[in-house]
Amino acid sequence: QITTRARAIQTSNGEMSTDFNAPIIYELPVIDRNTQQLVGLFTGITPPETALDVVRDPDRNRFFSTNGQAPTVNEWERDGVYDTEPFRNTAIRVMPNFGVGEMFVATAGQSPERGYNGGAWVNRLSRQGANSVHGDFFEFWSGDIMRARPYFSTVNPRFVYNQFGADVGTPVIPNKTFFFADYQGNYQNGGIGQLTTVPVPGAITGN
Repeated sequence: QITTRARAIQTSNGEMSTDFNAPIIYELPVIDRNTQQLVGLFTGITPPETALDVVRDPDRNRFFSTNGQAPTVNEWERDGVYDTEPFRNTAIRVMPNFGVGEMFVATAGQSPERGYNGGAWVNRLSRQGANSVHGDFFEFWSGDIMRARPYFSTVNPRFVYNQFGADVGTPVIPNKTFFFADYQGNYQNGGIGQLTTVPVPGAITGN
């Protein structure tokens, strides 16, 4: 037997918002475990995508348009504290997947305390410790061994992508003080094939 219930209609104000709890954040598949990608599940938001290279943006921030607004007018917060880079309006720090306990997204009708930008407001709450020791470890590996050779390439270019991390939470003073830490690393190395147009011998001699 399957049972469910409709979500209660929010009647206190006209805000359009939702929240992502821990099971959604941890279990939904995201290629690089970037929680910003989940924002695209909410209505009115275009598919989030990267726009800057790894050198300028090693955190791989996602850019998306909210209700037709420019991607640079979204606001990011972390634990209720302003966390938006002032020059390009990206998050100052992209939190690892297992470091986020809950994420709130509002796209229209935000209350005054939720910022002044015309785009989305995104607040990420840090995961907390508990009275028991808990932790996780993960590793994702992809390489040229498991990839098909490009159609126009005579060899399969070497490629290694490895994403790994861990988190741990423990009590310091039970019921009062807790400790939580997490780490995530990315390693990518290899080459790519490139298709280039080469002039025929006649073109080289000017014919």
